[in-house]
Amino acid sequence: MRDVVLITGASSGIGTSFARLYGKEKDLYLIGRNTTALNDLKEEIENTYGHKVYTQSIDLTLNDGPERIYEAVQKEGLFVRTLINNAGFGTYGSFADGKVEDYKKMIDLNDRALVEMTYLFLKDMQKEKRGEILNVASIASFFPGPGMAVYYATKAFVLSFSRALHEEVRKDRIVVSCLCPGPVNTNFAKTAGADQAKFFSSGLVHGPDQVARYGKYLLDHKRSYGTEGLLNKTGVFLGSLLPSPLDARILGFVQSLKK
Repeated sequence: MRDVVLITGASSGIGTSFARLYGKEKDLYLIGRNTTALNDLKEEIENTYGHKVYTQSIDLTLNDGPERIYEAVQKEGLFVRTLINNAGFGTYGSFADGKVEDYKKMIDLNDRALVEMTYLFLKDMQKEKRGEILNVASIASFFPGPGMAVYYATKAFVLSFSRALHEEVRKDRIVVSCLCPGPVNTNFAKTAGADQAKFFSSGLVHGPDQVARYGKYLLDHKRSYGTEGLLNKTGVFLGSLLPSPLDARILGFVQSLKK
């Protein structure tokens, strides 16, 4: 079986950076909804590095999305040596003013699909006694997030799930890590409607290539989780010292729009 690195949300942002990073040395299986972007990325990596790139355009929020991906991988005779659960999205604004359909889709993508993808491919890794999984969460995992309440909660789930799984599968020689970046210079904030929020225009913002390299570092060094950047690490540490009502109030200010 041919080993591949499977990356969800690969057609933009951090996912594209992961694809270019791992594509230098390994074959890839890229998942995304933008077929044109996936095909362009496939051509770029194959022509530049000579590694095989498989693509599958699919919406992971579909109930059978993860199963369809797993079946397609099996049909190709591939072994997912590295799984990067990167797909996710958020929305900005007061919870009561949002749409419940958006919240349900966010939970489906950020949590349910991630759990199903992990479950399906972890089974094969356990049989082979090798493999690694990187779940992309956020610095939001450590805090309550007024203004993005559901998004912050979904990422808190990802971090908790990943840390528990890291401990469970160590005996199988499998690494599970959780990447918790701060704001990243991608289209995420604009898509979420948060590009004018103070948080997304601060000194905490880093580039997607830098964040992807740190995610690979976490796997290579078998870390259970990590936050990229000194300012982000400091923010997480200081936040852990604050009483819960106070950190929610501070985050509410940080998340508020610039005047």
